Amino acid sequence: MLRDISFSFSIIVKAVKRLKEGMLKVDLERDINSEWVFWILGFGSVGAEGKQERSWFVEKFAEMCGRCGVRSWAEMRDRLIGLLWGEALDDRGLRVWREVERVLR
Repeated sequence: MLRDISFSFSIIVKAVKRLKEGMLKVDLERDINSEWVFWILGFGSVGAEGKQERSWFVEKFAEMCGRCGVRSWAEMRDRLIGLLWGEALDDRGLRVWREVERVLR
């Protein structure tokens, strides 16, 4: 499964780059209610840990959280859990949330 792959593995590096390329084509203002856009930005933030794309994903994810009214780690996790998210990602997700909080301040 995807969660069993190391986040330093080259497939994750390529996936993060491709996710960003794809997201650059999305109108994030218009797609505010898209659960998939929310998940892509959240997962991209997690997958980009330690990579140059991290700050871009966290910034865009923070903007999405702000527009969607997501104000806590629990709310973020609740939205992600239904879309290919598992407990194995929680530690990484919490680290993302802490960065999101800094952006939202």
